[in-house]
Amino acid sequence: MRFFSKFVFICNVCFLVSACMVFFKLYINDTKFPQPLNFVKGTVVILAEFGWILNFIFVLLVLVFLLLRKKLNIPHWLLVFNGAVLLLQIWYFFISK
Repeated sequence: MRFFSKFVFICNVCFLVSACMVFFKLYINDTKFPQPLNFVKGTVVILAEFGWILNFIFVLLVLVFLLLRKKLNIPHWLLVFNGAVLLLQIWYFFISK
């Protein structure tokens, strides 16, 4: 569960970076700002798009573990961060479009 939580954290950070790229329109090729490393942007976007599914599964697993009163070896800040980003992802992917 610890590895999964770290991977979900990386996907959530990629989601935040991807949302910032869309907000600041960094995905558009502009002559003023050359954008090297397009494969990095593509990787970030793929992890961001796939990350909401993993984040949803992670939050469900955490809720099941809490209901079963199992001990989680995951820092509380990571649980709060992933939960907050899940709410943001739900708004971004389902409500705002």
